[in-house]
Amino acid sequence: MRRKDADAALSAADKAAEVVPILGLQLRAEVLRNTNRIDRAIEEMRAGMAKYGVSVLAQQTFRLLIEGKQKEEAKELLTSWLVDHPDDPEVLQLLSSAQIRDEQYEAAAVYLERAYSLLPNNPLTLNNLAWIRYELKRPGAVAVARRAYRLAPNNPAIADTLGWILVREGDVEEGLKLLYTANEAAPNIGDITYHLAFALEKSGKPQEAIAVLEPALKDGSEIAFDQDGDNAKALLSKLKGG
Repeated sequence: MRRKDADAALSAADKAAEVVPILGLQLRAEVLRNTNRIDRAIEEMRAGMAKYGVSVLAQQTFRLLIEGKQKEEAKELLTSWLVDHPDDPEVLQLLSSAQIRDEQYEAAAVYLERAYSLLPNNPLTLNNLAWIRYELKRPGAVAVARRAYRLAPNNPAIADTLGWILVREGDVEEGLKLLYTANEAAPNIGDITYHLAFALEKSGKPQEAIAVLEPALKDGSEIAFDQDGDNAKALLSKLKGG
């Protein structure tokens, strides 16, 4: 692939398949993906899922579908997979994360609670579960977020979740410290930037909040928003008296 020889790369993948069929299939899919044949990669991966029935193929097919802008098909794929494999924790987490991004919180909660029963000490599962419980106003969100943070204190997404929940619950001082930490570790994640600016405004520091938001919302900024782009724009407008 580095030599841009797609035919040789596919040949190497096929040779790998003679020894480890699943690995060979995964390698073929990556070659096809990287040579702008993602539909064929998806087709081959779907066939491989049906033949081998292993989780890694379901996960890779899901990611290919997402990259191919087939989001609903991707979620349907994992939903169907979980009918026959209800205790697949990686797929439970993958599907629930996609549902969280689409704000399908009730559906995500079902899969996350199941993942939590299988992986009670997985920090990412705990982090997402805390977020969902808070959004759905269910008990235990702060406690679960604190457990996730104790397990992975250096993960900016986890620090962000705990900090954001604490700020919204009125504990702005502790939440703000966590959001500063999260933003410093992941300065290009716009949603964390927004959470920090929100906390700064809540703590009576509007000018600092503006200083955080303005660079993030400039044309050409490297800071990318997932869900909170509109919220960030609205907050900046409010802070500047717009």
